[in-house]
Amino acid sequence: MNTRLCRIFPMLFIVIGGYAMAGGHAFVSITVNLDGRMCAVQQRVTSCMTLPDVLVQELGVTHRSSLSVSAEGCGREAAARARAVADNLKAAGFTRVAVAGFLTEPNAKCVP
Repeated sequence: MNTRLCRIFPMLFIVIGGYAMAGGHAFVSITVNLDGRMCAVQQRVTSCMTLPDVLVQELGVTHRSSLSVSAEGCGREAAARARAVADNLKAAGFTRVAVAGFLTEPNAKCVP
């Protein structure tokens, strides 16, 4: 098989598979900044408290969209920041919210 095709096929599979796993709804990745007050989503930075309104009103995200929340940094504090934002999104009616994170950053040590 052509080498270029060998590289393109797995990427295409991941994109199609990711869309299917999201149930045909948008998949939105959210990053909580180190301060826990600001969140980044689709190249925008907004207050984490107003994030549900921004998602729906400005970005057209539905409550059935799949959301992934992660936090800058690592360890228990970063996980807690991500969980707090995820809980806020769930309370606002979003039904598919997952928290993603690392206990340690790649190739680095994390102080919990």
